[in-house]
Amino acid sequence: MSKKIIAIAIAATVSTAAQAAEAQGPWIEARAGWDNTGSNNGLLYGAAAGYDFGVSDKFFIGAQAGIAGSTVKECEAGACAKLGRDIEVLARAGGMVAEQTALYALAGYANSRVSAEAAGFEFGTNLDGLRLGAGLEQRFGSKTYGKLEYRYTSYSDSEIAGESVETGNRHQVSVSFGVRF
Repeated sequence: MSKKIIAIAIAATVSTAAQAAEAQGPWIEARAGWDNTGSNNGLLYGAAAGYDFGVSDKFFIGAQAGIAGSTVKECEAGACAKLGRDIEVLARAGGMVAEQTALYALAGYANSRVSAEAAGFEFGTNLDGLRLGAGLEQRFGSKTYGKLEYRYTSYSDSEIAGESVETGNRHQVSVSFGVRF
């Protein structure tokens, strides 16, 4: 009987160590989803790469960088404004809530390009902001995974053509598929 208990304990330890090892290392992913700035909705598409560090058998921290595009556009009274590229550098921290499932939080910097066109003139500016979010990662074996994330970005006010502009905030929900190396 005691040999069975020892065998089960060893198997559990090896399984936990394998989970921690899977939570470490580099990864890359493609993402798509919903992008919203106030009353304007569009499609978000892009990619990200990162590196996770296992800090215990169940918890990890990591860093990631990503770039995305957006189809959000608003036209009013002959003028159109649209979102361009969206760059992010984020830290993430989370934990395993099941054998192949992790929950995590995100925080970091986002920089987005906004351009406007009116009366034959084009203007553009970059918006800096704080991005916060949370996600659920489901692993499909030792190398592949899928994610569902929510992200909120609060931008600082900016200037376009010398005029101060209130930039507001942004909401994103994305689905990602990726590979760990």
